Amino acid sequence: MKKILSILMVHILVLSGLGAVAITSDNTNNANLETSTEIMKIDFPSPTLVESNNDYVKLRFADDELYLMNPGQPMLPRMLKSIELPFGARNIKVEVIPQGITESTISKEILPTPSPVPRSPNVDFAAPPRKDINVYTSDALYPSSWYSYNVGCGLNADGEHVTHLTVNIYPVRYAPATGKICVAEKADVIITFDDPERDIFPQTSEYDLVIIAPSSFSSALQQLVDHKNSYDMKTLLKSTEEIYNEYTGVDKPEQIKYFIKDAIENWNATYILFVGGMNGQQFWSWHVPIRYSHTFDGYVLFGKKVDAEFISDLYFADIYKYDETLGFIFDDWDSNENNIFGEWTQTKKDILDLFPDVYVGRLPCRSLSEVQQMVNRIINYETSTYDQNWFKKIVVIGGDTFKEYEGFEGQIETEHALSFMDGYEQIKIWVEGGDYNISDSNIIDVLSQGEGFAILNGHGNTIVWGTSGTDKNDNYYGTNIRREHINQLNNNEKLPILIVGGCHNCEFDVSLLKIFSPKDFLWEKITSEGWGWIFTTAKNGGSIATIGGTGFEYGYGGEDENGNQIPDCIEGLGGWLDIHFFQVYNHHNKDVLGETHGQTITDYLNQFPINWDALWMENSPTILDCKTVEGWVLLGDPSLKIGGYSQQ
Repeated sequence: MKKILSILMVHILVLSGLGAVAITSDNTNNANLETSTEIMKIDFPSPTLVESNNDYVKLRFADDELYLMNPGQPMLPRMLKSIELPFGARNIKVEVIPQGITESTISKEILPTPSPVPRSPNVDFAAPPRKDINVYTSDALYPSSWYSYNVGCGLNADGEHVTHLTVNIYPVRYAPATGKICVAEKADVIITFDDPERDIFPQTSEYDLVIIAPSSFSSALQQLVDHKNSYDMKTLLKSTEEIYNEYTGVDKPEQIKYFIKDAIENWNATYILFVGGMNGQQFWSWHVPIRYSHTFDGYVLFGKKVDAEFISDLYFADIYKYDETLGFIFDDWDSNENNIFGEWTQTKKDILDLFPDVYVGRLPCRSLSEVQQMVNRIINYETSTYDQNWFKKIVVIGGDTFKEYEGFEGQIETEHALSFMDGYEQIKIWVEGGDYNISDSNIIDVLSQGEGFAILNGHGNTIVWGTSGTDKNDNYYGTNIRREHINQLNNNEKLPILIVGGCHNCEFDVSLLKIFSPKDFLWEKITSEGWGWIFTTAKNGGSIATIGGTGFEYGYGGEDENGNQIPDCIEGLGGWLDIHFFQVYNHHNKDVLGETHGQTITDYLNQFPINWDALWMENSPTILDCKTVEGWVLLGDPSLKIGGYSQQ
């Protein structure tokens, strides 16, 4: 099931253009550490008031602006600045000094941000704007400051360890009770930081790829190790048994995370591949353990919380977080120290970093035969795909994801993906206006021809993906792709990288034995294998890797509700994340799968920084941003050379 939020979202106005601004220090002598200062001058466009309805007005700066989106509170423009500082930078301070401030009074209230509502069996439409009375009856300026900022540790677009600094600037502040608005004409942004005390990373890489698997899989994986080494992808196989003997932690996932930390600091490892999922149908036993995140969005069904925990392999990729004194520390995802990880509920919260420090992928194999199958697939793909005509094709599949709103969101999102895939033959399976109409048979027939990439954009769960719609002649089209359809694929060795937009499609902790698990009461969890892994291991075809959500995936409904000439459905959450993957790959020239996946997450966090000061609220946008990246898993080899290696 894919969930919907109909709230007004807009693109970020990145004042420096595409990408982040890098600020580096020339100081290399640790005995002479200094404080660095950077000053940036920013001019703001002039705001305009736009009639929203009889009760409210909207305040706009530009067609591509971003809004401050706190449900029930005034919707005001914000601007974002992304800056890269040296990894380990300490005592980071930001000051934004607004200039040319003018004051005026407006007679109507500024539109409150709508309250997001999940698409559940009981709620189909987003709630109308509901005012936060505490804010709208106050004469204090909202927001309370001209700016806010976030700091995180992670990799940049060049694969370098950096400190990410995102600065939110609020050029307009508003006192609802009096109608006063304060508008800044420009601002100076002053950034200071102390130089890093040390550089912990090796100058060269001893190992690029580390494969983590139980020793029972070692013999099958040795062939993959040899293959990777033959293409200068320096690879090490490390057994889970060795890790458990050599490392301590609160549990097995943390022991593995500490090993990954050492692999980065001792070997400069870039890619981590887990080979191992559930041990057969025994959901209490894992070949390679998982970590559940506990970011809860408030969805309740039959009186029980749904999706209160979900798999997050991002836990293993997010090794460091910023510390003001030390520059960085290990991020255990348990800042409140209660042994519940990635927690954000009504009463408890863990402050996380989320930026990937290493590129992680997983082959959740349950048996030795699956390991051998995937080893053969990866080797064959990397040695035979290069310069093949079938690889230069992309198939996109989408329809009317949210019938309650104008526009076919699945078509809009997939068409946006195609805008980044110049140089590729583009094949559209749509409800209306595509090369093929939506149907089970058309999807299987087209995918069976082989392609380099495929996108399925719609609704899903662990056993099915689907979408539907009605065309201009009122003809209904619909599809539901299940295991029996996937088993009909015969694209053989012409395997795409698949991006699937839908809830739970890449969840892999399902089991037939969950019929006996009291906390797993949703029937779709009672199945032998998850949809995404079935697709990746299809006998006569499928995909070389599948990327999608392990929990609820959220999206925005409608075409252009806020009137900024940008479709709402691509302005955040899954509709932004899934599509940005293709921009990173084909426009930012990332041709290794894990880098493309990891950079997409990093870009999302820079575009939509998490507001860790926010209070829990059902379907709060910042909580959903957090959940969106946490559950976006790569079922595949992160070191995979997209399109294969040249054999010359």
